[in-house]
Amino acid sequence: MDVIALHPSKYNVFALSANTGWEKMLELCETHKPAYAVLVDSDAAEHLHRLAPEGVTVLSG
Repeated sequence: MDVIALHPSKYNVFALSANTGWEKMLELCETHKPAYAVLVDSDAAEHLHRLAPEGVTVLSG
């Protein structure tokens, strides 16, 4: 993620995944604007869904 942040014109993030860390995932979604953010934990995914930037589809499972 650090390399992508240093070269945003060269790279884009299509999807991010994590287990339960919705707070960090939210930060990454705000920075990189992925099309998809996936969290294993459904409760964490619900938190992220409420706060995610427009255009980010949040999934769980």
